[in-house]
Amino acid sequence: MVQQDSEVQAWWKELREEGHGDKKDEPWWPKMQTLEDLIHSCTIIIWVASARHAAVNFGQYPYEILSKHSSDEVYLGKRNDPDQWTTDAIALKAFNDFGYRLSQIEQKIIQMNNDKTLKNRSGPVKVPYTLLLPTNEAGLTGMGISNSVSN
Repeated sequence: MVQQDSEVQAWWKELREEGHGDKKDEPWWPKMQTLEDLIHSCTIIIWVASARHAAVNFGQYPYEILSKHSSDEVYLGKRNDPDQWTTDAIALKAFNDFGYRLSQIEQKIIQMNNDKTLKNRSGPVKVPYTLLLPTNEAGLTGMGISNSVSN
């Protein structure tokens, strides 16, 4: 299935040869022949462009201003117009399930921040953990996982 998909193969070729031309001949690249190859590669790309970027960069807000969240920024698990993105019911359900799971994680983080029995949740200075809260509002906040690093 994946091996015969010309669009996936063209995307993977561009990613390796244009996006990483200096590394295009490395032996560690997945061959992109199986669904597992595609899932694994997309998972890494999504992680790097969202949560990893947020973890590395947004934690620096208390120390220096790198950038602010814009008012039209889209967060991981959200889309402005999901029905314009795809009409595939299975993909939309998976996307909505993912967004719902992220909201559950966010509620769990908030609950743990408010739990006084978890002494290390806010420390002596009473600063709650907010770095990887999935959502955020505009401005300089040091939290939220953007849907891409270009925001």
